Amino acid sequence: MDFLSLLTSGHSDQGPLPTRSRNEHNSTTDILEEQEKGISNARIYDSSQRLLTSWRQVVSLLFLAQKRTQIILVFSVFWVFFWVFFLMARHEFSEPKPQELPQSTAVIIVDTVPESSLSKLCKETKWTDGLWLHCHNHALKIGDNGGSFSGGLTNARNRFQTCVRLAIDLGAGVLIPSITARAEDNLGLANTHVICPDLWFDIEYFRSEVQQQCPQLQMKFCQNSMDGATVVNMPYRPTHEDPSHTKTTFGCTVNTELLRRDIKREEIDPMKPVLVNYGDAMFTWNYTRCDENPTIRKDLIKTIRNSPSLVNMGLEILSHPELDEKPFFGVHLRAEKDVPASWGPVDVQMQRFVESILATSAESEEAVSTVYVSCGDQDAIETFRQLLRPHGFSVIDKWSLLKEDTERLEILNSFNFDQKGAVDSEVLRSSTYFLGHWKSTMSLQLVYERVMDDDPQKWFRENIYPESTDPATCCHRKWVHNLVVSGDTFQKLYIIDGPDFMDTFP
Repeated sequence: MDFLSLLTSGHSDQGPLPTRSRNEHNSTTDILEEQEKGISNARIYDSSQRLLTSWRQVVSLLFLAQKRTQIILVFSVFWVFFWVFFLMARHEFSEPKPQELPQSTAVIIVDTVPESSLSKLCKETKWTDGLWLHCHNHALKIGDNGGSFSGGLTNARNRFQTCVRLAIDLGAGVLIPSITARAEDNLGLANTHVICPDLWFDIEYFRSEVQQQCPQLQMKFCQNSMDGATVVNMPYRPTHEDPSHTKTTFGCTVNTELLRRDIKREEIDPMKPVLVNYGDAMFTWNYTRCDENPTIRKDLIKTIRNSPSLVNMGLEILSHPELDEKPFFGVHLRAEKDVPASWGPVDVQMQRFVESILATSAESEEAVSTVYVSCGDQDAIETFRQLLRPHGFSVIDKWSLLKEDTERLEILNSFNFDQKGAVDSEVLRSSTYFLGHWKSTMSLQLVYERVMDDDPQKWFRENIYPESTDPATCCHRKWVHNLVVSGDTFQKLYIIDGPDFMDTFP
């Protein structure tokens, strides 16, 4: 066969396209890759046929051409056709092709995060943009717009949490004000100067958690007033024993005052804000009467944490070799000089704690010889240490554990009294056994958090309230046996007659 016949015969040495049986593949991915290769080979074969047809036409023209100029022209045309087809084929097969997975391999992601009770409440609330609530207790009053929350740490936390619940009931934004701090040389003076809440609490965590569960709630922090706002001062709640609020009662009370002042909620907007001042928020919301103990109350408690620097210091103490992964007693000893006489004699409190530790240790299946003590008075800690030493117990505290770590000890000593208490809280919350004081809100907060995943109200009914009289008027509880330690195996409280605020705290 001559050269021209060879080119014009349409013969090709290319055999059938290589294929593999689908049975040779072990996965859907292999099948998709093989199908893609087959499609690509088919396209390449089709393009090669088009190129071959063009080549035959060009060669035919060569044999027909009589002049050199015609030959040059024909070759030029061929060259242009060749590169056009080459570039088109290259673009076609190099461009990525989206692949569709077979329906059987599709992945469906379902949001299984349950809706919290707090988020449901916020969705049901009627909000007024431009209406704000500022809670305070006239501590270090600033101007005409109220003032700060009073400390210490746990009392301020209750005011913080309660103010948020009141704001939701009102359908308003919330101003969390400054907080008063104690005088370090006189702990009984709790209102000597003001600090911002982020010194004690993790405001960023709170903001993040509330925005996820209650995005309708607007918040401002360390702010006691609002420029340009119409101020509505609500009647002051003078004592913690005055009636507390339940669902809709606070909102109705404020709405009545707004109407009395001829302020219509529908006319309130961000350009004409209204600021409601309310004091005092401590022990103001009755979760029991609202049936919110297992729901809203828990959701709100979990949104408030101590500031990261305090939490981290507590975790570092917990990782100390004397505590790390070992069973230990945690004791909140209220023996500082600011403790009121109505809280009972300190020596009796210490003796009852020693008796309880010895009894629990005797019944425990594991050996427990370490006692971590939280107290602001190091002399009182030493007294307690001497009481337990003859029984073979090692009594430690934050200062003794950090005495060899001068850098961290310096940081610890730079904290104020309530910050040191927050550090201790992180340790006591994780103790195997806990002993606290019934009249201390810090002790009550810790017990509540330790049993919160079960039923805190049931725990108090079964372990603290037996042999006591229910408060006849608001809050005072009296026990048949006073000045004793009561509780279950893992958490106990030193009982003494006095106020019972557990419907409103924590």
